[in-house]
Amino acid sequence: MNKRIRYSIDAEGCHVSNRIIETTSGEVMVKFNLSNRVVIICRPNGVLLDTFVSTTSHKIKIDIKKKLVSMGAEFEPETRNREKEDV
Repeated sequence: MNKRIRYSIDAEGCHVSNRIIETTSGEVMVKFNLSNRVVIICRPNGVLLDTFVSTTSHKIKIDIKKKLVSMGAEFEPETRNREKEDV
């Protein structure tokens, strides 16, 4: 099961997934550009699997996750409530 997708910015200014994401069709990586909202899903070796344009830059990560789930990826449930540690 995949954990939350985290991104780093490459030299071209694109956001690239830090981890390889497991799907039923194999391993994939995600790359997107906020300025034009283009998303690229590819294999770690660079073989292109899919591209799409997100509706808004605000929803781009939501659209990516929906697309990956449709490709067979499973993600751990995310919660926003974190237990506060006593200091």
